[in-house]
Amino acid sequence: MIKRIVTGGFFVFLFTVLLGSCSSTPKVGTVFNESVPELNSALITTYNTGVITSYNGIAVNWESSGAGDMIQIPAGETVLEWNINSTRGAVIYKGNGMIFKYNFQPHKQYVFTVTRKEGKSGFNVYLYDFGEEIKWSNDDLESRLVAFVPFENAGEKKVIK
Repeated sequence: MIKRIVTGGFFVFLFTVLLGSCSSTPKVGTVFNESVPELNSALITTYNTGVITSYNGIAVNWESSGAGDMIQIPAGETVLEWNINSTRGAVIYKGNGMIFKYNFQPHKQYVFTVTRKEGKSGFNVYLYDFGEEIKWSNDDLESRLVAFVPFENAGEKKVIK
């Protein structure tokens, strides 16, 4: 009887851990400009994509430490330089100095996945409301896909598939 309780407790614990790894409540890990109010900001994550090395020409070193770790930036037209290091299934994407340009909406959160479409490398861009739980399942991400944005300087020599 005691063994069942311990085993049952273990399975409840294991289930909770697994469930938590498939979704996350976002937390802000980096705030680029604290003078910009949250209502005029967007949240982005670099989780499983690489490191942002430049924001609108300003050198930065932004890397999300986990799936729920977000970076708060001012909303609006933004140019990010990215060192890509991403694995999607059996495909590995790598490329330094990739230029990504996007108009971020205020009070929204964005998730990215590296992909190739029509011979171009770039990001699939997924959109969530501020504070909304991000579920990292393929079904949830696909339902939130708002755009494919190719890297502005991507060529066969820049991103290797």
